[in-house]
Amino acid sequence: MPELARQHYNQLKQVSMDKRHESRIFNLRGFNNYVKSLTMNDFLARLGPLGKRGAKILDLGCGKGGDLRKWGLAKPAHVVCVDIADVSVEQCRSRYRERPNELTFKANFIVADCTRVDLDEKYVEENIPDIEFDLVSCQFALHYGFESQAQAKRMIKNAVSHLKPGCFFTGTIPNSNYLVKKYLSLSEGSRFGNDVYYVDFQEENRNLFPLFGAKYVFYLHGAVEELPEFLIHFPLLKSMLEDEGCECVLAEPFTDFVYKTDPKTGERVMKEVEVVSRTRGLNDQGTLPRSEWEVVACYMAFGFRKLTEAEREERRDKKRRKLE
Repeated sequence: MPELARQHYNQLKQVSMDKRHESRIFNLRGFNNYVKSLTMNDFLARLGPLGKRGAKILDLGCGKGGDLRKWGLAKPAHVVCVDIADVSVEQCRSRYRERPNELTFKANFIVADCTRVDLDEKYVEENIPDIEFDLVSCQFALHYGFESQAQAKRMIKNAVSHLKPGCFFTGTIPNSNYLVKKYLSLSEGSRFGNDVYYVDFQEENRNLFPLFGAKYVFYLHGAVEELPEFLIHFPLLKSMLEDEGCECVLAEPFTDFVYKTDPKTGERVMKEVEVVSRTRGLNDQGTLPRSEWEVVACYMAFGFRKLTEAEREERRDKKRRKLE
C-alpha cells in the first residue's frame, strides 16, 4: 500500500498560489497548515532555547517540502527530510535550494519507504554520522505504516531510535475513534462523508477491527483520490512507543487541540487567532464551513517524549516492586 501512496503523491502537481486560491479546499488546507504549525511550535517551545535555534529535526513524510518555511522560522541547525515519493523529495530539495537566505539550516533529502527500510542505512549513504534528533515530526503520514505489524514497528523505530532522551516525536494522524464511530452509526453501507470528502471502510466485520491492516479508502476533493489508508488505534500506538521508551504528552482531536481556555473570561477560544486568520481558514462565524469542519474532525494531534535512562530505570523499578 505505501507504493500506492508513492504513486499518488508523485503524480500530484505543484500549483501556483493563484491556482491554490481557486481550490475547493483552499481554506481547509490553510487550517491544516495552521494545526501543523501549532504542533511544531508547541514542541519546539518544549525544547527551550534549543527550539529557537540550533535544533536537529527529522521530517518523516516531508512531501514536497510544504513545511520547510515553518522549520526555517525556528532557525534549526539541521533538517533531514524523508519521503517515499521520489518526485516529491526532489521538489522539496528544489524548494530548499531556491530560498538560501530564508532556509539557512543544513538539510538532507532521503527517498525511502519508512515502513520497510531501516533509515540507518540511508544515513550512512548520505554521510550523516552519529545523527541524533531533538524533534521528529510526522504529519499526515504515520497511518500508512499500520498496514501490518512489521511495517508499523519499522516506522516507529525509524521515528524514535535516534531521538535524544528528553526530546519529542510529534505529528498528526487520523482520529480512529471518530472514524469508527461514524462508520458504526451508518444504518447501511460502509461510506460516509459530504461533498468535500468521504471515507469508505473495507472491513467486512463491523464489530471487529484488526489491530493492524484495518483499511478504508479516503477521498478529499482536489487532494486525495481514493487512497487506501489504515486505522491507527491510539492505545496501540501509545503501547508501541512506550516499548521504545517514550511517554505520551499529547493526544487531542483537531477539534479540541485548536482551542484553549481564556484565563480572563474562562471562554473556549481558538489558539493564536491572528495566525488562523492569516490561513484564510475562517468564515464570518470564526470557523470553517461545516463540510470542511467534518474533515478536520477526522484527525488528531499527538506528541511523545523520549524518557531519559534514569526515568526508564525508575519505571522498571516500579514494575518490579508491583510484581513482588
